[in-house]
Amino acid sequence: MSIKPMYSKPHYILCLLIANLLIFSMNGQSLERAVISSTGNSTLSTSFYLESTVGEMAVEFSNSTNYVLQAGFQQGNSLLIFDSLDFTIDIFNTSCEGYSDGSAIVSNINGCIAPYQIIFSDGSVDSTQTGLLAGIHQVTVIGFNGCSLTKSFEIGTEPLGFCDLVFYSGFTPNGDNVNDLWLIDNITNYPENTLTIYNRYGEKVNQFKNYDNSTVVWDGSNLNDKLLPGATYFYVLESGNQIKKGWVELTK
Repeated sequence: MSIKPMYSKPHYILCLLIANLLIFSMNGQSLERAVISSTGNSTLSTSFYLESTVGEMAVEFSNSTNYVLQAGFQQGNSLLIFDSLDFTIDIFNTSCEGYSDGSAIVSNINGCIAPYQIIFSDGSVDSTQTGLLAGIHQVTVIGFNGCSLTKSFEIGTEPLGFCDLVFYSGFTPNGDNVNDLWLIDNITNYPENTLTIYNRYGEKVNQFKNYDNSTVVWDGSNLNDKLLPGATYFYVLESGNQIKKGWVELTK
């Protein structure tokens, strides 16, 4: 007695390295199938995941009366389907005309396959780009499987920027009494002010009322008076209707 097994399979793979699913039918008969792949793996099932990629495969199975049936098949071409790549760009404008204190942060990357590579138009490869002038910039994110997305973004200039103030781009609170404090030149021209410090994730790590470089000054600590790790931080200075945003590098 000769019975030819029938099987069906999709023509695509939904995810990278996931094999095709073979579904067997036996002319309407209800049979228990022992599916054995060419690698020697076997399972009792009405379907079978092919773990190989391409080539002729032998699949054997039997019913309760030990009929042994064999079929070869060629796996079809694969079509890889992934979610579209997307990401968010958080933008910090320059404080004054001609200043290069703008910045951008790439976050919320999803789609394609991680890990991701981030490349800004100037060649930098970190998720945070600082020292930007006002104007149009670009950033490209590339997934592990090669898919990519490029976005343009614009750095503007804050209309209210405390342009007489000088914000230094870094300080080193390491206890050597050299550049241990973050000073803002001419801050005493704005005695009623609020300075808030954020980390790269947008979390508030410290805040000061009436910053004056002496009695109220940032020494690199957080809200709990613990020294923060070396990193790029972002500040927002407010006084009346004026607002200044930018970044500062804390180095130990």
